[in-house]
Amino acid sequence: MMNFTFFLAGTVSHNPRDIFLGFIILTAGYNAGRIGLDRWVVPFFRKMAKKEIDNPKHKATA
Repeated sequence: MMNFTFFLAGTVSHNPRDIFLGFIILTAGYNAGRIGLDRWVVPFFRKMAKKEIDNPKHKATA
């Protein structure tokens, strides 16, 4: 941990900061469907879309 904070102090470059931010972005992307509104909103819209496909309000006539 001390070595990483030494790198974050700017002695090498901004690469460690990029690695740290990349890790945060990867973690957030991995948990996007598990935490937050997507957990309930996406299945709700899928259920509504399936219901609309199974029982359309009006059918197109050819």
